[in-house]
Amino acid sequence: MIIVKLMGGLGNQLFQYALGRRLALKNKTELFLDISRLGSYEKPRQYSLSHFTIAGSIATKKQIIKFKISNFLNSFKPHHKKMVVREKGYPFDQSVINAPRNVYLDGHWQTEKYFKDIEDIIRLDLTIKDLPDNKYLTILDKINQTNSVSLHIRRTDYLVRKNTRTFTICQPEYYKQALALIAQKIDTPELFIFSDDIEWASKNIVFPYPTTLVSNGNFADYQELILMSHCKHNIIANSTFSWWGAWLNNNPQKTIISPKKWFFVETAIDERDIMPSAWIKI
Repeated sequence: MIIVKLMGGLGNQLFQYALGRRLALKNKTELFLDISRLGSYEKPRQYSLSHFTIAGSIATKKQIIKFKISNFLNSFKPHHKKMVVREKGYPFDQSVINAPRNVYLDGHWQTEKYFKDIEDIIRLDLTIKDLPDNKYLTILDKINQTNSVSLHIRRTDYLVRKNTRTFTICQPEYYKQALALIAQKIDTPELFIFSDDIEWASKNIVFPYPTTLVSNGNFADYQELILMSHCKHNIIANSTFSWWGAWLNNNPQKTIISPKKWFFVETAIDERDIMPSAWIKI
């Protein structure tokens, strides 16, 4: 049995699910999702994976407690195998892939290296269950019919004081440079803007191409993520949300531009494995 602790928003939960799915397949066992901590944050989070055709069930309180007690008791045995595996840092850790068949996973697991070898399965798992409405289909058709470029701007929770000490905020200059690169690589681009502060984005970023503001209150987060993934090219923020929107992009000729730094330099966080090597980092 694999139990994976879910924390954070949709993008974070997808990383945690993907590793759990990888280990469950490797060990031919069941996957369970621990959602018990999602409501305990300063900004409570919702379980965000129920709209997808994922594998796995919600872990019960009894299952979670049993794992943690067993791990504690095992710690007194010589040569014991850990039943609770906690993330040591952001770089890929091969020992996690070699975890035992019964394990509780606690971490962010923010690199595709944990699930790259089951990429096709993860993509299939992230099919939306719900039937799309006309508003969704209209935007999707426009994305499919144009040389579409998604552009994601994340601001609101990164402006909270405790987060300003950890996360950088992508400035207008970053988007200016990214759009200049797009102009060199892509003919007649059309921009699709995704943001948690669409008003700020529309007032502070110059969009030199035909532009559609997608984040206008019509779509849930999971819908926006999948719409983003249908764009032929992507400009992402330092956000797991747009990371997944870009990663799920199936265009073989895609151009993906990401910020070089995810965190402040002062945090000394090793982020070398967060972005895939093929992405352009500026």
